[in-house]
Amino acid sequence: MFAFFSPDCTLVVSGGEDKTVRLWDCRSRACVHTFYDHTATVNSVVWHPSGNCFASGSSDQTVKVWDVHTKQLLQHYPAHMDAVKSLAFHPR
Repeated sequence: MFAFFSPDCTLVVSGGEDKTVRLWDCRSRACVHTFYDHTATVNSVVWHPSGNCFASGSSDQTVKVWDVHTKQLLQHYPAHMDAVKSLAFHPR
């Protein structure tokens, strides 16, 4: 499992072998939402610089972009022939 702080350091997003992405509140240390849409290990998560969304990459060969406020899937990219192991947003 691995985790990354949001740009404002109020939330943490984590992913792991259980195929889930979890959103955590830093103050309460509680999981505020669990995303179940991946079908294999989540290998990478990254925050958008705005802090309004984040992306997750998985061994299921997909990249998904999630809205932090609505907890909804914004975009889904089934574009890879192998596991997605690293992600990055452009800084703008």
